[in-house]
Amino acid sequence: MNRRRLLGLASTVGISAIAGCSNLFGPDPEPITGSSGDGSGGAGSGAVSLQKVEGVDTAGDGTLDTLRAHVILARGAKEVDLSKAIYLFERSKRTITGELEQQNVYLENGGGSGVTYEKVAGGNGNSTVLQQREDKIVVTFDLTAIDGIDPLRPEDEMTFELTTPQNVKSSEQLTAPKTIEPNKTYLIQ
Repeated sequence: MNRRRLLGLASTVGISAIAGCSNLFGPDPEPITGSSGDGSGGAGSGAVSLQKVEGVDTAGDGTLDTLRAHVILARGAKEVDLSKAIYLFERSKRTITGELEQQNVYLENGGGSGVTYEKVAGGNGNSTVLQQREDKIVVTFDLTAIDGIDPLRPEDEMTFELTTPQNVKSSEQLTAPKTIEPNKTYLIQ
């Protein structure tokens, strides 16, 4: 049903007939991501939003060896220190013999040497702490420096999950493109 017919229906039957359809005309432009378990939907807690996740082939070998997660605070969320977050990567990888191999990597306390942080928008201060809604931090993961996970080959899939110190989770399903060129950035979520 197109938008014009839907608007005509709404005016004919009344808005109350479609009450509860707050998402009828598209998604909220700034969704609250994550859940604190207190019924607040993450607002007022440590909820973050993953704006985008990018993959880059820095080695020139046709794989995405670097991932960059662009992270902001969710509406109404309190300060979040991403260096104290937990990062989880999960994927199934087909081996040379055709068998599926699980690769699950759990990085605590900011992830160690394979993880770097850069505040690219917002106020000054600590490059790992989101303090205001305007702050944006890019968390970069060097998959060649993280034990237990391989770079993404073309069309590989992976689940990425970020758990804040306040125990609020945000996750994205990542998919590598069909063709990967050296030093190009790809949106993979």
